[in-house]
Amino acid sequence: MALEKTDGASYQKILIYVILTVIFIRLFVSLYQWLKPRAMAWFLTKFAHSSNEAVGQIKSNVFASMKQIQKENGELVVLEIGAGTGANFNFFPESSKVLALEPNIHCVKYLQESASATSHVQLLNIIDGSIEDISAEVKDGSVDAVVGTYVLCSVNNTEAAMNEIKRVLKPNGKYYFVEHVRDEYYNSWTHIGQRLMHPIMKVLADCDCAKSTWTFIDRAGFKAVDYRQGEGSEKFPFFLRPHIYGCATK
Repeated sequence: MALEKTDGASYQKILIYVILTVIFIRLFVSLYQWLKPRAMAWFLTKFAHSSNEAVGQIKSNVFASMKQIQKENGELVVLEIGAGTGANFNFFPESSKVLALEPNIHCVKYLQESASATSHVQLLNIIDGSIEDISAEVKDGSVDAVVGTYVLCSVNNTEAAMNEIKRVLKPNGKYYFVEHVRDEYYNSWTHIGQRLMHPIMKVLADCDCAKSTWTFIDRAGFKAVDYRQGEGSEKFPFFLRPHIYGCATK
């Protein structure tokens, strides 16, 4: 009888431990889901400044032809995908009109602050959504340019994103991009580092740091694609240095 009581007490303790473990996990997941978008918005405000210092010249060169589009069309309407905190506004031409697509609602106040600080840019609207499907928010052939920097790494359906980018662009409109990508050499130390960091980056930032992004752009069916493949900046962690940057024309 004493043995049975001992066994019963042991089972009760195990059950309590299991229940407490489940409660702890649920609390941890809830805290993570609450904290992650807020932390990402805060991080992007810090990353924006250092990123512009590191690759500002690359962005200036990539976006240079926007002025010619503006001159030819009489205006420049830009859809920026994954606009974050508005880090690219400084690189847009005078009187640019911007539609900012951003899925993180905690970035909205930072976007508004950036728009106020860069008076040469008119922020038309902030769209809460993802580039995979914005058919309800942006009409076919309605924008002169689409801009995306450090965003495709976190897009789940990249083919759908490319289709949407092409859909919203006017004829001869341009898609400008600056992206960190997979190292082109599979057996390099950089690529090994990317594979090791992939699960961590996925959890922390929804980022696939070993993504062959250029293949999606090449296969998207643009009339012309012009980009360079190389290192972005030595200021970036080694596994984020491989970059592609350029533009594609519809």
